Amino acid sequence: MNLQNVAVRWSEQVRKAFAVVMIALCAMLWSVPPVQADPPPWAPAHGHRAKNKHKKKHDHDVVYVAPFDIDLGRCNRELLGSVLGGVAGGAIGSTIGSGDGRTVAIVGGTIIGVIVGGSIGRAMDQVDQNCVGQILEHAPDGRTVAWNEQGGPAYQVTPVKTFQTQSGTYCRDYTTSAVIAGERQQLYGTACRQPDGSWQLVN
Repeated sequence: MNLQNVAVRWSEQVRKAFAVVMIALCAMLWSVPPVQADPPPWAPAHGHRAKNKHKKKHDHDVVYVAPFDIDLGRCNRELLGSVLGGVAGGAIGSTIGSGDGRTVAIVGGTIIGVIVGGSIGRAMDQVDQNCVGQILEHAPDGRTVAWNEQGGPAYQVTPVKTFQTQSGTYCRDYTTSAVIAGERQQLYGTACRQPDGSWQLVN
C-alpha cells in the first residue's frame, strides 16, 4: 500500500467521523425539551405572547428570534451558507434568543428541491433557495425580506398569505422579485410545510 492510498483512506475516515459527530450533535439537539419560545409566524399559536402580555415575564422565558437575520428584513447568506456547508442534508441550526440570545436549537426552513421556479429560480443558487425556505418558516405575512449576492442578482421575498389545507398542512403564498442583469422580474408561488419542517413548492 503506497502513501497516497494511506492518505486517501485517512481522509475518508476523517470525513466519516465528522459526519457521525454532526449526526450525533443533531440528534442530541433534537432530544432537548422544547424551549418556551413563540412559535413561527405560520403557527396559529403565534399570538400567544400578545394575548398574555399582561402576565409577569419570568427569567426563564425565551424570546423567539428568527434566525439568519430574517427578523431584520434580510437573509444572511454568509451565515446560512456556512450552516448548509456544515450540515450536509440535515436540519439547519440556528439561534433562538434567551436572555443572552445564545440558546441553540434546530429549526425548520430547509427545502425540498427547488422552492422558486421560473427564470428567477434558475438564477438562484442553493443558498438563495434556502433563504426563501427560511423566510417561509420565519417571516410574518406582509414582511419583505431582501438580500443580494455581491455582484449578482438582488432578491426580495414576501409571504402574502398563510393558510391550512383540509389535512392540516400549513401552506404560504408568496411573491419573489429579483433584479437580474438590470431587469426586474416577479413571480408568485405557493409552498407547503412538510412534517419534518421542510418546505416544498406546490405551485
